[in-house]
Amino acid sequence: MPAFNAVQFRGLYLKPKSITQQLVKSVRLVVLEAILHAPVLGRAGSATLLRHGNANYIVTTRHELGIANGATITNAMINQIRISSINDERLTNIPTDLCIIEHQNPDQEYHDLLALRAVEGTPAMGRERHNFVPVTSFAQCARHVSMFVGHPTLDGVMDYENDMVNLMTAVSNCTLDVSYQSNAQHLRRYRYADLDYHVDGFSGGAVFSLIGETGSMSVVFDGIITRGGNGYLHVIDADYVLTLLSA
Repeated sequence: MPAFNAVQFRGLYLKPKSITQQLVKSVRLVVLEAILHAPVLGRAGSATLLRHGNANYIVTTRHELGIANGATITNAMINQIRISSINDERLTNIPTDLCIIEHQNPDQEYHDLLALRAVEGTPAMGRERHNFVPVTSFAQCARHVSMFVGHPTLDGVMDYENDMVNLMTAVSNCTLDVSYQSNAQHLRRYRYADLDYHVDGFSGGAVFSLIGETGSMSVVFDGIITRGGNGYLHVIDADYVLTLLSA
């Protein structure tokens, strides 16, 4: 494929229209499974698949898991988390073997992050292959377009009587707000236009951006969404995510 007609993502050159298909495979639905008399699923939010060093990670937020700031995270809490995708119309799970808890920074925005390390050798699952995106430093250059990806809250998500789960993965455009100022150095804000759905459920999802010049364009990971509403998304940027995964 000619370089001027391709966009680099995860080391591959892709047609621009294929980028969205790849992005949705990098953000997964988070489900909590409680074992009572029988397994019961509860929808939590979103999680982003990232790669750093020689390991794969799933980064999400505490608040969507119902873990309060300062609370002790137990094995029982971790064992309830399911990082789900749809494979052959069934929910699947990415197994994990390590939990990385953000406790170095008292700022609530940072403290909300939580990372799980995927078990080494986790297989790609059929047509819903896991796309673990390399984390690099936050790009300081201009963005042609930014996109946020996640699983918005939907009515009737869990239909227990019919054993059905209704899912939606959304990709929408947003714009980095370069005028935004915060005491939190790695907190970014993005603007988005009116949507046909609520941004509830996007916590733990990600913002990606198209950068570069014609012939050398690429899509990069910008950061993890921690909250949103009223036309704005708040994002912990890639630099801080690198710090978390390097701890």
